Amino acid sequence: MKYLPFYILLIFVFCMTACKDGFYFNKKAKDPILASVGERNLFKSQVDGLIHDGTSPTDSAAIVDGFVQNWIRENLMITEAESNVAADINLNKLIDDYRSSLLVYNYENKLIDKKLDTLLTYAEKKAYYDANKNQYVLSHPVLNVSSPKFPLKSWAYPL
Repeated sequence: MKYLPFYILLIFVFCMTACKDGFYFNKKAKDPILASVGERNLFKSQVDGLIHDGTSPTDSAAIVDGFVQNWIRENLMITEAESNVAADINLNKLIDDYRSSLLVYNYENKLIDKKLDTLLTYAEKKAYYDANKNQYVLSHPVLNVSSPKFPLKSWAYPL
């Protein structure tokens, strides 16, 4: 009885270390971390889709290195921006406004693609031009031509 708590602790530690992941029960613990900035981690699984079959090892290394460097730079900027952002900025409102404007923009583009007829006949173009001729008057000449003027006698050849 004197050693019962010690045995219980020993059994608990043995059971926990016998598990493959120990105390980590999520899949991300198996995924190796390539880079880390603050609390953010870049996992190998996020980089796996960058390299395609047939890419040379040198090119593969350059692609992954460029991606990792850009990820680090971007996340460092985000971390600095979060720590230096003014307290009076309502970030959630800005995000909602931006989300709304993106939704409206995409909806308008789809509506234009759906409703707008881009095929115009020659007759429709001609009718529009005739109706709006005053909009197509130039304020300055498009072509400025200079031509020399020679006396008529200089071109006459003696026979």
